[in-house]
Amino acid sequence: MKPVVATARALVVAGAVLVVSACGTPAGTMGVAATGNLVDNARRTPPGVLTVSLPPHNVPSGSTTLAAITPATLRTLPFNDDRKNLDSDGRTTAAFALPLADVRFEPGPATLLGQILRAELRAAGHTLTDRAVGTPISGAVVAFDVRTDTTAFYWDVIGNLAVSLQIPAARATDSTSSIDYRTSCTDRTYVWPGATVIAGVMQRCLGTFVAALRDDGRMAAAIRNAPKSVAGSAGTASGLAARAAATGAGTEKSYTHAGHRWSVSYPEDWNLNDSDRYVKLSKGQAVLGIHAIANVAGRTLDEVADAAIQQWEQQMKGVNVVRRVSRRRVALADDVTGIAIEHHIGTGNLFGKSRKVIALASGRGFLIDAETVFHYWLNYAPDFDRMIASFRVSE
Repeated sequence: MKPVVATARALVVAGAVLVVSACGTPAGTMGVAATGNLVDNARRTPPGVLTVSLPPHNVPSGSTTLAAITPATLRTLPFNDDRKNLDSDGRTTAAFALPLADVRFEPGPATLLGQILRAELRAAGHTLTDRAVGTPISGAVVAFDVRTDTTAFYWDVIGNLAVSLQIPAARATDSTSSIDYRTSCTDRTYVWPGATVIAGVMQRCLGTFVAALRDDGRMAAAIRNAPKSVAGSAGTASGLAARAAATGAGTEKSYTHAGHRWSVSYPEDWNLNDSDRYVKLSKGQAVLGIHAIANVAGRTLDEVADAAIQQWEQQMKGVNVVRRVSRRRVALADDVTGIAIEHHIGTGNLFGKSRKVIALASGRGFLIDAETVFHYWLNYAPDFDRMIASFRVSE
């Protein structure tokens, strides 16, 4: 990987900062913020930001531990950006929110690490798919930043990279298959640490990560032992029912809500609680709640879904980190159309997954919310699918 030299504008910015720092002795620790994005790279670069371009990943040649196992069908999900101090634009700030220079990596860390993971899995002989038949692999960027330790004569540019990969465990009772990588790289420079130096340091960190990933027995074992997804479309009620049926349904119970006139079937080993503001079905690490949505008269399904999700996301801001990862229309029972929105909740190794289905039926609004720890989602997905597919509203 060869670093890309910063643009002239970025060099001007760097030079301006250098003049400021030259007013005093460059001693102590200077923070350089690493910036990126949460979802994509379409944002404009703010004024005063040094852009550091990182080239596409070239897969090294040679045999690997990942290639030594039986080829698997895998589905890589978008990486989460779990770095601390991220603002709404996906940028981090240095200590005390007073960075001497901001740095934006292009592509963003989440995008780049996702590309590297996919390239390495393909090179190892595994098949990547977007369908539900693939074993899902998700990732989180825990750290991707640079800082400088300075003296009167030089700067030590220190890069940090930390990545957490998650693969579903074989059973809900198993320990979670979370595989963490962390590395730190240093380069010394006697001139201002511009884009070229920063890019070189981070590329060395990326190279260390790639080397560890390629020959990691933990990763190979997790892929080999992970449960396989059940084929079928998650976009229709028939698809949900087919996936549930394929795994074998046990004895079902039925519940009817007299006030809001809806019904749902659920497995007998799930617990039902309707003593609160909404009906809650739970089992182990999983919960499915069914909520009535008020004031839907004259509003479209999209308007109701937008309002419900925005309210939930706003409430969650003070509690946990949430990231919306998908939104699609789904067909439910009795020709009812719903909108399914999925979120990742929290950070670190045990973050959760939520699927909310918002529907309008007989002039009433409903929100069905399925949640569990991310690693256990596949274990509970057949029950979630079966319950959602059974949901019906009476006149």
